[in-house]
Amino acid sequence: MLLAAKTIGHSVSLIIDETTYQVTAMYEN
Repeated sequence: MLLAAKTIGHSVSLIIDETTYQVTAMYEN
């Protein structure tokens, strides 16, 4: 259960990082 929660948390962090990167790139161009 704890491992699943960690995996989900890690996936959410990656999605947030990817979204932030794309938004930043969009505003810089």
